[in-house]
Amino acid sequence: MQSNQLLDTVLEKDSQYFLINVEGLDWCELSKQYVQNKTPEECIIQWTTHEHPSINKSEWTAAETRKLRQIASRHNNRNWQRIATELNTNRTAADCFKQWNKQTSGPRKWTKEEDEILARAVDLYGEKNWQQIAGCLENRSGQQCLHRWTKTMNPAIRRGRWKSEEDEALKNAVNMYGVGNWVKIQKFVLGRTDVQCRERWMNVLSPSVKKDPWTEEEDKEEKRLVGLIGVGKWSKISAEMNGRTDNQCWRRYKVLIKQDDEGESTTNTPSENESEKNLKGQHSS
Repeated sequence: MQSNQLLDTVLEKDSQYFLINVEGLDWCELSKQYVQNKTPEECIIQWTTHEHPSINKSEWTAAETRKLRQIASRHNNRNWQRIATELNTNRTAADCFKQWNKQTSGPRKWTKEEDEILARAVDLYGEKNWQQIAGCLENRSGQQCLHRWTKTMNPAIRRGRWKSEEDEALKNAVNMYGVGNWVKIQKFVLGRTDVQCRERWMNVLSPSVKKDPWTEEEDKEEKRLVGLIGVGKWSKISAEMNGRTDNQCWRRYKVLIKQDDEGESTTNTPSENESEKNLKGQHSS
């Protein structure tokens, strides 16, 4: 759109008239006389969303962004016209959505400073007021704070090797709720997260986990699948390995690579012992 021409044209009249009487403009005549290649509707949209003098085009402040996230959350991140009105800083609905989307799209690694602020905020507001807690951090939603605290930061989370009584509690909970209901299951395994419960079951306790030593045929098949699917795609590879978990496939591949590098003959490593070890990092699926 020839926005400068449109802006110059309408501002020839009293600006206060346009601020108050946007709907009273003769947009058909305006587009016909000055912006012939645009429809009246396009002119209205350009004026009300980009060129109107009352639109706030300044940089977003941290406080304004926090307020935007809080208002958007109350409206379930919908109805952006109403969100813009409640924000009351002369932002358009489109600008509000763009700013919200920029702040919430894509994962961003938590910093040490953010973790410290999160811990202090939880101590101050408790473990339920996640929107208030999010207000203490830049560009973090209540959901992100909840997830970070419950999955990683909570001091009550148990680390390290599983005890036999924990395994029993996990088995009983799985029998009660079924595989997959990890949020419910974790409540019966005190100190363990839903992710920990899932990993323990899928990699160690599930009856479907194959605990026999690896065969030469399995080694060949894993190498073939890695060549076909790619290194790191352990979930996809394990799905083709008939009872071998992603953790087992990952660890076995490390053994195979080492053997190839050293030129050693294939030796079996007890996969059950390997499964008992804690997962080191996350494997991409």
